[in-house]
Amino acid sequence: MTLFGWDTSDYDVGRGLTRARVTDAAGLGITFLTCKGTEQSPSAVFRSQHCGWILATARDARIPFLGMYVVVRSGVPAATQAGTLVSYANSQVPWWSAFPGFFWQVDLERWPYDQVSPSVGVQVANELEARTAKTALMYASKGQYGTSPLGDFPGGTPTIRTTWTRTSRRPTNGPAATPGPAGRRTAARSPCPGSGSTPAPRGSGRSGPATPTPSVAPPPTSPP
Repeated sequence: MTLFGWDTSDYDVGRGLTRARVTDAAGLGITFLTCKGTEQSPSAVFRSQHCGWILATARDARIPFLGMYVVVRSGVPAATQAGTLVSYANSQVPWWSAFPGFFWQVDLERWPYDQVSPSVGVQVANELEARTAKTALMYASKGQYGTSPLGDFPGGTPTIRTTWTRTSRRPTNGPAATPGPAGRRTAARSPCPGSGSTPAPRGSGRSGPATPTPSVAPPPTSPP
């Protein structure tokens, strides 16, 4: 079964992401939405400024499955990275633990600044599940990983593979269309390995490499 979803981050706010567009997504067939929460390097921690209102808006729009993701990094213990994400979720979306469709997402993209090993993501995912009893999914693009296994992950490696499609601002071609600024690349995702999706161009529609910022979380920012 293919579920259509929307991967978001602070980067998308600068490209036109608003409350209205998140709300519209529910009516366009979007059944899950994820938002970047944290990225922790040995020297600094990035914490999203916008994840709180994005996920709260999606919840109010009755999108049934909502996730927060961590971009895993080398050189930081898995327990530390998992703890940072959970603490951030507690501060920004304190309702997450009571939301039936909440899940964690572990972003295993490889960046020029960090060719992180899949084993790091597996360890972080295991930590998140052990700490919270919520499911953790692995984001590993088929363009980078193909159909290769990602290690001894519970449940037979539930990996999100991607197919990328181009849509207009007000799409009319059915539930696969995803809201966003004109010409934006958006993801149609299937939460199972080897789902037959085609390799995605590296970084298409994603937030791109994060520049770590000091480990003080900025105050939430209201959208337009």
